[in-house]
Amino acid sequence: MAKIAVSLSRSEQPCLCECGGGYEDHGSATIIADLLFNPKIPIFVRNNPKRNSEVAIFKIRTGDHVITCDIDPNENVSTKIYKVTDFSLNLTGSDSYASLTKVASYQQGSWTGDVTNDLIRVAGVAKEKASCFECTHIHYYKQAQRVID
Repeated sequence: MAKIAVSLSRSEQPCLCECGGGYEDHGSATIIADLLFNPKIPIFVRNNPKRNSEVAIFKIRTGDHVITCDIDPNENVSTKIYKVTDFSLNLTGSDSYASLTKVASYQQGSWTGDVTNDLIRVAGVAKEKASCFECTHIHYYKQAQRVID
């Protein structure tokens, strides 16, 4: 079981950021997906974010997935897919975290765990973001639908 720090929205919902990007010889990224590995609608997208930093904030809930990808200077890729299982929230905003269970991982050219086509697809997006040189944009999200009268 792993833990990841979360922030709280104004409505006291736990949130995580899509962040990361590539440097000259390495990279790392974190992206967020829903229960079925589909993109989520961000609650906030930063204007002019710093390179390889937080670009969008997503509300998360139990069952959502957190995907991390690291690329080392030798271009070895390490990807981990976690499922959110529980929260420990402190309403002051500090020391809040989500508990995660590892679903699958990719390292040295092979997968371990419960691997599906959707999981492989979203892992590819995380690798894309970790490879995106000096990334300043969001890679995995769904746009909110607008109703036109």
